[in-house]
Amino acid sequence: MVQFDHTSGNIPRSLNITDERSDQLDALVMYNIINQGMMIRQLFDNPDDAPVNMRTKTGVLERCFESTNNEAERIYLVWEYAKLDVRLDKDVKLQAIMSGMAMLYDAVNGDEDKFIEKFVSFKNKAKGMMSGSDDDDE
Repeated sequence: MVQFDHTSGNIPRSLNITDERSDQLDALVMYNIINQGMMIRQLFDNPDDAPVNMRTKTGVLERCFESTNNEAERIYLVWEYAKLDVRLDKDVKLQAIMSGMAMLYDAVNGDEDKFIEKFVSFKNKAKGMMSGSDDDDE
């Protein structure tokens, strides 16, 4: 059973997931969204010929779940995936981010571990720059 910390102020911490692990899970979701599309394009002339679990949203979640450690992480993954999925078709900024993630995917030759490592590294650098700019305002 998942124990929530209702005082934490954010979803991953309320699920007792560290910031580092939530970043890894965010990367995992993006990786699997991109990987699914790439695999279909590489393996099938007609996307409809791909197995159903390779074409569906639940297929993405199923692959993500293989890398989770517990129920709390699975809940968090569904939360993150749903947020992305709802916005992906309409949010131009998110589409640009996903294009960048696709470039990262290509840069690491589709290697999941390297993708996650690079994503977390870039996110940490961005957090550092953001917190550094806050100091300049004082």
